[in-house]
Amino acid sequence: MPHCRRKLGFLSTALAVSVQLVTGCKIGDLPAEQNTSTGGTNPGTGATQTNGGTPGVGGAQSVGGASNAGGTSNKGGSQAIGGTMATGGVGTAGGAAGTGGLANTGGTSSSGGEAATGGSKTQSTATGGTAATGGSGANGGISAGGAASSGGPSSTGGKSSSGGTPNTAGSTASGGASSTGGIATTGVTLSTGGALATGGSTSTSPVVSSVASGYFHNCALINGAVMCWGLGNNGQLGNNSTDNSPFAVQVQGLTNGVTAIAGGGYHTCAIVNGGVRCWGYNSHGQLGDGTTAQSLTPVQVQDLTAGVTRIAAGNSFTCAIVDGTVRCWGQNTNGQLGNGTTVDSSVPVQVQDLTTGVTAITSGYSQSCALVKGAAKCWGQNDMGELGDNSSASSPIPVQVLGLTSGVTTISAGSSEHACAIVDGGVQCWGYNSNGQLGNNDSMTVSEVPVQAQGLTSGASAIATGAMHSCALVSGSLLCWGYNNYGEIGDYTTQDSHIPIQAKSFASGVTDVTAGEYHTCVLINGGVQCWGYNANGQLGNNSTQDSRLPVQVLFP
Repeated sequence: MPHCRRKLGFLSTALAVSVQLVTGCKIGDLPAEQNTSTGGTNPGTGATQTNGGTPGVGGAQSVGGASNAGGTSNKGGSQAIGGTMATGGVGTAGGAAGTGGLANTGGTSSSGGEAATGGSKTQSTATGGTAATGGSGANGGISAGGAASSGGPSSTGGKSSSGGTPNTAGSTASGGASSTGGIATTGVTLSTGGALATGGSTSTSPVVSSVASGYFHNCALINGAVMCWGLGNNGQLGNNSTDNSPFAVQVQGLTNGVTAIAGGGYHTCAIVNGGVRCWGYNSHGQLGDGTTAQSLTPVQVQDLTAGVTRIAAGNSFTCAIVDGTVRCWGQNTNGQLGNGTTVDSSVPVQVQDLTTGVTAITSGYSQSCALVKGAAKCWGQNDMGELGDNSSASSPIPVQVLGLTSGVTTISAGSSEHACAIVDGGVQCWGYNSNGQLGNNDSMTVSEVPVQAQGLTSGASAIATGAMHSCALVSGSLLCWGYNNYGEIGDYTTQDSHIPIQAKSFASGVTDVTAGEYHTCVLINGGVQCWGYNANGQLGNNSTQDSRLPVQVLFP
């Protein structure tokens, strides 16, 4: 049973160790390098954390974020008169705030400032496809929550720095605002070129068109190229390294021609000139190159060199839409490849009965769903009702989600056995409900059929599902619900919510959303901001400190 994937991230080390004796967790799907305990996903080698702290609220600072000469901040994050000044002394161009500091509460952009709340999921394509595991969608309308690993994140030494106290919402780091490449610090958004880099020269931040989340890493699509950040222990960042990166790094060889990206458990895939390339962990053949050998750089998926329009990545498997049909590869223990068997495949196989008319795809822990002419069909594991067919029987072939036979525009399979869909503008969810991730204000642990997320009956345009939380984009406003131990639902607290609530920093302007295991990212005005769990640098702000407030992802 997967019930061990719950609130284990905040338990003591001694208790976390003792949990290793529990049986029934899905630890077989995790990389050996993770040193996972039963019931807990280790964020991975290299993800160091210091003991004891409380996640900083908006307090994470970007590279170069603290100003030097001339930029000492006043109490509460206000800057001294004169605003942000980089080393070398040149003032910002339209970016630094005057007296009273850089940012308003929650990150309002300063005069001339760039809106920088990022993320990606509208018109998402697949779980992890253009929609990624956990999140981001591209064209076609599939968001993804990715696949969940057993249990909560854990790492040696615990979480944030000792005694760390959350900062006031929107307060800037000492000295204010500038970051490498002109990107603002937590809660502060500046116009492109507004903040000055060290040395006093302006720089232009890249324009992100899509962002996808894996368990503990994210990737962004920028002008046909791909950059990733976060956990890199199995090469999932694609930069020929197994190191974590708390800021975006270039995926080797993918500098143009990429149209969609998907983040899986510990692997990543991209559509490149109509074909598919994948990189990272490959224990079950999820890279699709005919082997089970890990790759630190992108490899070509066999037989998929053209015609691919959507991509989705689950825990240890991957699916793609090819000329209106669906093909999957990788782990198949629960029938998640959809070909009527439970045999793994390191090359793509055809999903039964989905031979035409498929417009979107999403993959979760061990299940996938697809949209076929407005109807939702799912296959794979079903012990938590995640297939939505009013049963708990797993299925190696697609089954109809009860009641969702038309009007479905977007679907997202979460990484702890729940799923959500946008139906005629409203949001419905089904499956595991341990922490209110279905959003219907019900204490039931499981729903085997879709239920209405409270208050979300119209206007939704994007959906993202993480391990045990969900988010929806409604008219540019972001609402989230479910598990919130790391502040991933964006209300500046760590209290779960069983109904959708407003993510405080994003009342408008968000264009897409993606969710990892215990973090969330949004896309706005070509920038990306993330918040929540950050032990592996998955928030992208050159820090490993959790944040309940959005922080700006740093790009070169």
